[in-house]
Amino acid sequence: MTPADVLAIVALTLTGFLATNIDNLLILVALLGASRSRWPVLVGYGAGATSVLAVCLLAGALGGLMDPEWVSYLGLIPILLGLQLGWRSWRERSEDLTPTVVPAHGAAGATFVLTLSNSGDNIALFLPLLAETERESAMLLLALYLALVLAWGYFAQLVATRPVLAESLSRHSRWLLPCVMIAVGGYVLLDTTTDTEV
Repeated sequence: MTPADVLAIVALTLTGFLATNIDNLLILVALLGASRSRWPVLVGYGAGATSVLAVCLLAGALGGLMDPEWVSYLGLIPILLGLQLGWRSWRERSEDLTPTVVPAHGAAGATFVLTLSNSGDNIALFLPLLAETERESAMLLLALYLALVLAWGYFAQLVATRPVLAESLSRHSRWLLPCVMIAVGGYVLLDTTTDTEV
């Protein structure tokens, strides 16, 4: 793996994770504010985010059974989803969208379910990327993803004490996510140097 490959994986994982997890951050912030103890919320989020990664790995492994020439077409998934999200954001740009707040009771389970059910964009983004990436690059991607999950939990605690920051993230996430999904989908379609070997 060349330095350019490492840089590409780091950039894609970082931007992809940040863009697809802003909505999860807002839910996490709301749950942290509603719960008496932060640990059940953080454990539930960690379990949910790890389960999303497991789904991507399993689907990526099944993708390994496909003809490698067809795997790159999985990049159409984030592109189409990104276009759909961009269109929806443009149509609903005047609406005030706020995250759902759930009771503090059963916070770990509620956070797990919300994280998992709200992570379709994560799966659409990371599934084709993992399916298209060689083993060494995929290991780097997985390590970065898990490190970002830990950092996200810590960052959510900081945001929970600063409502103005949470509102700003909510406003800008509607445009950031579609752009990143389209960019990553294009990266997968271009059949880059980090692809699986034929």
